[in-house]
Amino acid sequence: DIFNEIQSTKWNYEQKSVLDYPTVYQYKIKTLRRIYEDLVKNKLNDNLEFSRFVDQELEWLRPYALFSLLRERYGTSDFHTWPKYSSITRREINSQCAKHEEELKFIYWVQFICHKQLKEASSYCTEHGVCLHCDFPLCINYNSVETWAWPNYFRLKMSAGAPPDVNFPNGQNWGAPTYDWEEMEEDNFHWLELRLRRLSDFFHVLSIDHVLEFFRSWEIPRDSCVRGILGHFSPCNPIDKSDLESRGLFDIDRYIQPYIRYHLIQQQFGQDTERFIEQFFTQRNIDKRDDYFAFKPEYNTEIKIEKQLIKL
Repeated sequence: DIFNEIQSTKWNYEQKSVLDYPTVYQYKIKTLRRIYEDLVKNKLNDNLEFSRFVDQELEWLRPYALFSLLRERYGTSDFHTWPKYSSITRREINSQCAKHEEELKFIYWVQFICHKQLKEASSYCTEHGVCLHCDFPLCINYNSVETWAWPNYFRLKMSAGAPPDVNFPNGQNWGAPTYDWEEMEEDNFHWLELRLRRLSDFFHVLSIDHVLEFFRSWEIPRDSCVRGILGHFSPCNPIDKSDLESRGLFDIDRYIQPYIRYHLIQQQFGQDTERFIEQFFTQRNIDKRDDYFAFKPEYNTEIKIEKQLIKL
């Protein structure tokens, strides 16, 4: 039967020295689907506890379930590449959930089981004087149900990170979108409240990872930068051109554009200098002996350079 098969498979996986997570995950989903189809599906409509769970958690459960369904259908969580519903409205989420209700019930049920198990574990800890601590993750994956269903809450063209320090001289780029706090404030931070309320159902103490992000963020332009060093704080007090000039800094391009001179290229590429200049750079004709150069348009951002290096 299913129980004995699970125990046997579990024992086999436990004998391995390395966890094959993708295979284990696929087996779990396949087995859950089998349990659902054979033992649960026909009785689910009469399960009042399940119905109450769906009604109470519908605001996050519907988007999550539909996102999961489309992710499996299109074979990727990168919803930006989906042929349909790469962007979606709340009305479309509700209509698609109603249309695919029977398919989504399996996902609802899996979340219901997870909810029950974690709730039972939390209650057991409470009864025995054990405190459950949760690290509230402020960062959101760029390809997630959050950025898909609530894109207005995030600055999707920016990536969160940290400025340079002694341990990370190039700064850090975490790849997660930053928050649009003005947009969140429009509905009194409802999305954050929803997340915090959900976590408080199970955990006794919450700590906020990177709490400074609530006050200011280090933002890196997503479409052009790889390293965190090219970011900036938001909010921040901008430096005006006149401020720089008042301090004797007149060559603004020197500070905001890559500083590329002939001798620097030669130091890096030696006898291949001319070949690399022809491929990557445009000569600015400023200094005959040690000229200045700019990157060609196809190489003028870190992202473009990284893509070209991958091809080499």
